[in-house]
Parts: sequence; C-alpha cells; structure tokens
Amino acid sequence: TEHVQACKVVEKLCKTIPELEKEISRLKRNSIVSDPGNPARNAPIIDENQQPVTQDEYDAVVQRSRALQKKNESLIAKLTGGSTDRNENIIIKQLNEELIQARDETDKAQRWRKDCMDLCAISTARLEELAGFL
Repeated sequence: TEHVQACKVVEKLCKTIPELEKEISRLKRNSIVSDPGNPARNAPIIDENQQPVTQDEYDAVVQRSRALQKKNESLIAKLTGGSTDRNENIIIKQLNEELIQARDETDKAQRWRKDCMDLCAISTARLEELAGFL
C-alpha cells in the first residue's frame, strides 16, 4: 500500500511538474525576467492570459516547481532504489530454502516414525506369540 501511494504521488507530480514548467516558459516568453539587482524587479509580468504577474509570484512558481522536482526525484529514487527490494528478495529466497529443508526433514521424520511403528507392531506380535508359547 505504501508503494501504491508513492506511485500515485509520483504520477501526480509527473503531471504537475510539466504544467509548472509550461507556466514558467509562458511567463518567460511573455515577460521580461529581471535579475535581482535590476530596478525593474517589481515590474508586472504579463502572462498568456494578459494578466499581470509580479516577479515575486513568478519566483514563487519557480521555487514550487523546483521543490516538486526534488520531491519527484526522491520518490522515484525511493521506488527504484531497489536495495531494500533486493534485501527482501534475498531474505525471501533464504526463507524458501529453509522451508524446503524443513519439509525434507519432516518427510524423513514421518518415514522414520512409520518404520518405527511397523517395527513396534511386529515386535508386539512376536511378544504375544512368545507369551502364548510360554
């Protein structure tokens, strides 16, 4: 369930990040992006809908996009990391081998028990014959 939830989050991030990247590229195309030292920093930026967007809003979108990209990368790394999966697979393989060995030992013990029961039955019959003879 944890992996399923992580997959859903990754899918959502994969959809959100391109949208944010498109928004950033639109803002870049339709505006003059100023550097922090430029006095035009707070000049309004016009997006594709002809709505004013401030540099601060643009920067916030860029920061959000970067944060989502980092989160996406960490979730992908967590899902594809595989080191825990490999460890779990090794443990499962070892447990399966132990299970096979335990089953073999159980089969041997069952055969030994049956042989002992047969010997006891034969011995009992012989003892009864001997007791009848005496």
